Amino acid sequence: MSAFPKGFEALEKFAAEYALATPLERQRKRASLNIDELREFFSAIYPHMDAIFLHLKKVPIDALSQEDKALYNLGATWFELSHPIDLNWRETDESGAFPFERVQLTDTSPGH
Repeated sequence: MSAFPKGFEALEKFAAEYALATPLERQRKRASLNIDELREFFSAIYPHMDAIFLHLKKVPIDALSQEDKALYNLGATWFELSHPIDLNWRETDESGAFPFERVQLTDTSPGH
């Protein structure tokens, strides 16, 4: 069985590592990657983002299937990890910045 809805089979290899359910998981993932690994993920998912948007736009947030939630989580991970690429950072985290591990996130993403 596929982790994602029909039509997104090409993204299957990213499911276990990048379809992360919480902002904290996504921040930890970003910090664990080097910039080349992040760039590879960004580039692989980018061409699929319009299709992900169009698919999820058709499904009410409170009616997401497990496959839709996984796709949502993959898209959320892509968005939350993309700023080092968009801003041309040399690393995946700002050195000297407030450590994200100390931030307490209280809300979950929609659909969870």
